[in-house]
Parts: sequence; C-alpha cells; structure tokens
Amino acid sequence: MNNLGKLLCERLMIRVGGEIVYDNNGESLIEVYKDLWKMNSKRANMIEYGIMKENTRKLLSKDDSADQTAKTDGDYDLVMAKVYKEQKMKLGKILNDHGLYAPYNMKSRFEYTITLPKADKIMVAQANEKVEGYTLKNIHLEYETIENEELYSQTGKRRIRDRKRTITDSEEYIFPSIEKVKVTIEGKPNAVYSQGLTYENFYDEAKRLFGMANNACNDNISVRKFYKSKFALVIDLRAVDDSHIVGSGKKLLGDNPGILLEIETDAMSEDILCNIFVLSDGLINISEKTL
Repeated sequence: MNNLGKLLCERLMIRVGGEIVYDNNGESLIEVYKDLWKMNSKRANMIEYGIMKENTRKLLSKDDSADQTAKTDGDYDLVMAKVYKEQKMKLGKILNDHGLYAPYNMKSRFEYTITLPKADKIMVAQANEKVEGYTLKNIHLEYETIENEELYSQTGKRRIRDRKRTITDSEEYIFPSIEKVKVTIEGKPNAVYSQGLTYENFYDEAKRLFGMANNACNDNISVRKFYKSKFALVIDLRAVDDSHIVGSGKKLLGDNPGILLEIETDAMSEDILCNIFVLSDGLINISEKTL
C-alpha cells in the first residue's frame, strides 16, 4: 500500500510527565490526507515514508508482477527499493509542530504509544492468497540529542563531506555502493547514528548541508536523482539543520580530536575519485577590546 509509514500508526497517544497530552484514534487517516495535499516535488522525496511508485512498492513486497528491469529507464526503481527497504515512521508531533499545549518543560519524559492496524487495512494480497497478519522486525529508534549542556554555549561545528564523482562531468556523481558508514568520536562508536549511517540516511544528511534553510531542498535534486547522479556522503555533527546558525555542533579541541571514519562498501571493480572535506567553525575571542 502507498504511504505505509503513516498507515502503520492507527492510533497515537502521547504522554508527557505521565499525563496524556494527545490521543487520536484516527491518526493515519488525518496524516495520510495531509500528505495527499503536498506538492508533487515534496511527495517525490518521501519514499522512505512509503510514498512511492507502484513498481517500487511491488519490488519491496516481492510482487511477482514487478518490473525487474527498471533500474536505469526513467525511475530507478531497483535502487530505490534497495535504499528504502526499511520504512520510516516519523514521531515528531508536539516536539516539531508545537502541538497541543502541555504545561511541562522539555526535560519531562515523553512517551509515545502506537496502536498498529489490522493487516487487511494496510496490505493487499496477490492472487489466490490471503492476508492473515504481519510482523515488524529490525525496529530501531533514531533521534538527535544534545547530551552536554555546555554545548549550548560552545562554538564549533565539524562536518565531514566525502564526495565521489566521475571525471567526465563536473556535475555528475555516482553512488559507490556504500553499505554503511561508522563514525567513532573520542572512543564512542556510532556517534552519529546508533545503528551506523546506512544508505537510506544519506539523502537526509546531504540535504542538511546542501539544502536551503528550514530543511527545504532544491526540487531539481530528488532522491532518485541523488542516488543516481548527484550523490554526496555527508556526516553532519550540528544540532540544528539551519546552515546559517553557527556554534550548533560538537566542540572538538586539540590537534587529535579522535575521529575514526569507517566506510563499508559492496564489491566494486572500478576506480573512483574521492575527495574528503572537513568543515568547521573557528572561535574568535575578544577580551578588553583586544582580539
């Protein structure tokens, strides 16, 4: 079914500090309807939430009628089905959209309770088959957090950009079959993503750096184009998405900050030109009118 990420949430209840601040028994209906009214350019970049073309959905569900040859002809379905084989459910209500007023500070414990729908509401069987149920596996939670209050007043952000390209066209880049990226900072493994940075996250991270303010993105670079010919690997240690806000990242001092970058790739037989850029803020101290 289309928009699976939203359809999986039939009912959403949110507690803050033990009190119910949100409870909607038709959550999927209203959220799917909101997505229906979005511009096509935005919907084209919501494959990870389950909004995708029919053939991509067939490939994900291993439908016998899926077109297995649609890798380069038009829509790049095979790559999309590989990159977004996991569906994302975004749980940002109240935190992101300033929802119903709750008289609690943000340090209060948030609890999200999701009720899943019955199988026949979200699944369509192939011929001569029945929909009896389903299971969810490999569930993991990803979120951004600031663990040290000193980071609020510190200036310094560091980004690592690994951009791979061909040498024939200055605006043509390839996706080099990267499976996972691990970042260890000062001995802490997977400091950016708890499960490691996997290929379904690459577009979001690149959009944070290269996209416009407020997390909007150039409509000319959709997720399909990104993985096909506009690829860039970005590891962003900022706490906010806005590129104009400085001092929102992790502070790393000294000549040896201790960053270990590991990139796991699938078997490749070609040479790739790879450039790595490290971007960081500088810190300027002015004391008694003296720089």
